[in-house]
Amino acid sequence: MLTDLRAEVLRGDGKTKSFYLTYEVASKPIIRVGDDYQTVGIVGVDRDCAFYWQEGGRVITQDERVTVLPIGARLDVIYQGQYEVIKYVLDSTENPEYPTVEYVRGGDV
Repeated sequence: MLTDLRAEVLRGDGKTKSFYLTYEVASKPIIRVGDDYQTVGIVGVDRDCAFYWQEGGRVITQDERVTVLPIGARLDVIYQGQYEVIKYVLDSTENPEYPTVEYVRGGDV
């Protein structure tokens, strides 16, 4: 299932180049550092981008050639997330007192 469009605010720490998101990324995110929009590419496909993502991944990675974000620098990631829904259905014809049970895995919806 897909989430609504989400915006997550992350902060630089002066050494980290990988940033973890709440949900798996479903489509190309928009990334902004401060007021500046960044180039975004797909891991292993695109080159010369400031950040990279992978469909189904939860990590946004900064290019190794780009200066690491300083402590406190604001990183905005706007994306559509995805999560897995697992539905268990009990046979209510055998025992009608058991309702359909749903279990959602992948974060808060």
